[in-house]
Amino acid sequence: MADSFWTAKKARDLLEIKWTNSSRVKGYSSDDELERFVEISSNPDGAAVIFEKGNSATDGGKPVKTLRATYSSAHVHHATMEPPSATALVEGGRVQIWGLFKLRHSYSEQSQLN
Repeated sequence: MADSFWTAKKARDLLEIKWTNSSRVKGYSSDDELERFVEISSNPDGAAVIFEKGNSATDGGKPVKTLRATYSSAHVHHATMEPPSATALVEGGRVQIWGLFKLRHSYSEQSQLN
C-alpha cells in the first residue's frame, strides 16, 4: 500500500510482468456464443416452458395464434476490474474492515464483529 500515487506508480514500474498466451478465454467470441445459444434455444427438445395455461392438443382445440420471438442483448461480463480485497484496522479491541462487500451486515453478524 502506498501513501501517494507517485509512490505507487514508481513501485508498479519496478514490476517485471510476464504475459502468456495460455489464457482459457483466448479466442473467445461473443458472436460465436450467441450463435450457439440461438441454436440451443431453437431446438424443441431443449425448449423451456415459461408459462402454460391449457393445452390445445389435449383440450381438442387448435391454437388461434402462435407467437414466436427471439430476444438477445450484448454479452457483458459482470466482474470487478480490480482484485477483491479488503483493508482492516485493528484498534482498541475493535476491528474496522473496508472492502467491496455486498452482504456486510451478514458478515458482521457471522463474525460477531458488531
